[in-house]
Amino acid sequence: MSLQSRAIFACGCFGLLFTGLSGRLVQIAVDEGGARVKNLDSAYSGQTTIKARRGEIRDVNNEVLARNEPLKTVIADTSLLYELEEPDRHGVVKVRFDDRDRVAGVLSKSLGLKFDDIRARFEPDKKTGKLNRYIVIKKKISEDEARSLEVALIASKAAVMKQRAGADRKKLAAAEALEKAATLAEANVRGITFEQDFERIYPVGTLLAHVVGFYGYIPKYDSKGNELPEGRFGGVEGIENSMDQWLTGLDGQRFYRKDANGRELVAMRGAERAPKHGAHVRLTIDLGLQQIVEEELEAACRRLKPKRACVLMMDPKTGAIMALANRPVYDPNFPKHAKADEKLNFAVSGAYEPGSTFKTITAAGWLNCGKGSITSEIFCENGRLPYKGGLLKDHHPYGNLSIAEIIAKSSNIGAVKLALGLGQEKFYTTVRDFGFGSRTGIALPNETRGMLAPVSNWTPSSMYHIPMGHEVAASPLQVVVATSSIANGGTLMMPQIVRDITDDQGNVVAEYKPQILKNVIVAKTAAAVGMGLEKVTSRLGTAMKARVPGFRVAGKTGTAQIFDHKLKDYSNEDHICSFVGYMPAEAPRFCMIVIIDDSATVNGSADTGGQVAAPIFSKIAERAAAHLGLQPDPELLEEEMSLRKQLAKEGRL
Repeated sequence: MSLQSRAIFACGCFGLLFTGLSGRLVQIAVDEGGARVKNLDSAYSGQTTIKARRGEIRDVNNEVLARNEPLKTVIADTSLLYELEEPDRHGVVKVRFDDRDRVAGVLSKSLGLKFDDIRARFEPDKKTGKLNRYIVIKKKISEDEARSLEVALIASKAAVMKQRAGADRKKLAAAEALEKAATLAEANVRGITFEQDFERIYPVGTLLAHVVGFYGYIPKYDSKGNELPEGRFGGVEGIENSMDQWLTGLDGQRFYRKDANGRELVAMRGAERAPKHGAHVRLTIDLGLQQIVEEELEAACRRLKPKRACVLMMDPKTGAIMALANRPVYDPNFPKHAKADEKLNFAVSGAYEPGSTFKTITAAGWLNCGKGSITSEIFCENGRLPYKGGLLKDHHPYGNLSIAEIIAKSSNIGAVKLALGLGQEKFYTTVRDFGFGSRTGIALPNETRGMLAPVSNWTPSSMYHIPMGHEVAASPLQVVVATSSIANGGTLMMPQIVRDITDDQGNVVAEYKPQILKNVIVAKTAAAVGMGLEKVTSRLGTAMKARVPGFRVAGKTGTAQIFDHKLKDYSNEDHICSFVGYMPAEAPRFCMIVIIDDSATVNGSADTGGQVAAPIFSKIAERAAAHLGLQPDPELLEEEMSLRKQLAKEGRL
């Protein structure tokens, strides 16, 4: 082969070789390059959540009842604390930098954590050998704690720079300048970041606990009762629960890219979706009134030591709930410490036999059917009325009593005879019309229907029990709503606990106006029943201790025997004492119920509604009148003072 031929052959071989190499390079670029670029991109780009703030809960005067305390969660990216160089030609790998010990020391000292625990988490994963880029060091530290940690991390880095600078003035100056940095980003402190978080705070503590509720973790269970991992955080009780959709905001997103040193490239920042913060819920509750109610109820519970107690106040004309308190109670700031009975909102979710307060409904139904007037008389059988299966008794051997006197003296026999005059079906319809056996629709969770059996399930003795508040169960709220309808001229209002909802800019997005449920009785009947209820607080009635100096008070006592399930009969010793009333009687500003369940004996007297609950009503009502700016009538005030002097002389006060 000639020299020229050999040269041509060699060139051809080299051409084929370079063609093959070029093809392989193209294959690597296409097949592997995309994946490598993708890995690089995922390593230096991502998205962060911008948490939405949960809305506040406020009272009617915009006093804050539930708010968010801004907190921080400390996050570590170990890949920015430790880095190795590429292996040299001998395969030796050197450490480029390792800040893990220093940073772990600062975190340990600043956050009160164990150094060894933090340092262990900075080690590569045992299975993959990779460094963890997202380690939650500590959740929910305060803003002040976060700032102190920032200062400590910056100072630590500056100290290392000074040590390395030696006598180099430029490096010393850079270290001193670093100490003045305001943030970690400004100081180029890598590997530690903060995520925004919050904690729900209830500034008034136990006050309004059963209304406000609390925010927490809500587990999810399968059909067998096993907890599933799909639980969530949200409102657990009270308004936090019922208004959760309004209070909960929508988190935003921010997309970012970082350089090789972990610093965000602002110019490369992607689209940002701003968070939509939760709306603020304003209640109908007046915190000033609530404070009065809580103080008086707490004082009464210390004295009487009941198993349970409740006070509920409502505006009869609008249905607005003005105050609500239960005992026992809990602190929503520490819900895990609360027992189940402490978290029960008895005013709304509890049911009890209302006893004699129910006689008002019986009398109203009889009068509204045109059976007679408030002055009509009923023979009360001298205190003893036999019926199939039992004997109905009164506390006194009453003969003829007017309807007003039946209410004032709380005659069992009188109430039963009124119901018998109506008949089962009409009496049942009347009770249903007043809202018993149905939920009121209040915007609070777990409202009870109470218990009112249909007529078909009644026994022959039912008409001798239900008219005086036995064999029927109601919530305190139902009793207040029903009594308020009498104070409101016969119009039944839906109870409202929420006044309005505003967005983060203060715009009203929802408003809850007074809502009429039904005109239960005519105004004439309501006025007549009101006259009877005023007599209850007179010298002739069962609740003189409910009187308020300078005001006309209308109301009804209740002393319900508690059913003993062991004896299968009503207890002669344990009672639920109550008083429900409204004031001023001529132009009611509020209707209020006081319930004391199984109290201690009061000054040697029987535990009756007039002795136990009525005095609590009086104390709260007197203070509430002052808070609302109600002016006492001078003539009534003078009359009350004279009466009290007379009763004191007789030893009846």
